[in-house]
Amino acid sequence: MKGRQYKLAAAASLALCVAVCALWARSYFRWDRGFICGAVANDAQRVLDFWSERGRVTVTLTRTERFSPGTGPREGANLYSDSLENAWTPEAWFGFRLDREVTYRTFDYTTKVPPRDTRWTLVVPHWFLAALTAVMPLGWIWRWRAARRKAIERRCLKCGYDLRATPGRCPECGTIQAAQPAHQ
Repeated sequence: MKGRQYKLAAAASLALCVAVCALWARSYFRWDRGFICGAVANDAQRVLDFWSERGRVTVTLTRTERFSPGTGPREGANLYSDSLENAWTPEAWFGFRLDREVTYRTFDYTTKVPPRDTRWTLVVPHWFLAALTAVMPLGWIWRWRAARRKAIERRCLKCGYDLRATPGRCPECGTIQAAQPAHQ
């Protein structure tokens, strides 16, 4: 990735990391939830539910098949917040979980085959998401410090060759050097 693109991606990753950390702190006081419902196609619908509570993010993808009059599809999308006491906390192993569950719903007896929900659940701790989004900004800081160290030591920014004798152009790789600060 080129320098400018890398900086923009690192800045976006840093902003995402800050947002994850803020959501992490908030998750111990509020249960933030949301859902997005897909259109009904071939008598089936996909619904994406997500929430943040007690240091974890949970995402569920549910596919409901064979709607009956008593099990109409969900509609729209919504974001909302609730009291932490009302939160549904799925069991997780070290804060992580991935599983699939199939359930049948029977709200009425108008169909021979009851509606079926297939639900995939993913639980990830906030600390993992914060660490994942912090990798790129930390890499940018590492690269910036290495370039700064090379400039202070009067080394070529491309290959690291000692430029004290030839400050204008690197004799090793031929790179023309920008004006560098005097060594103190």
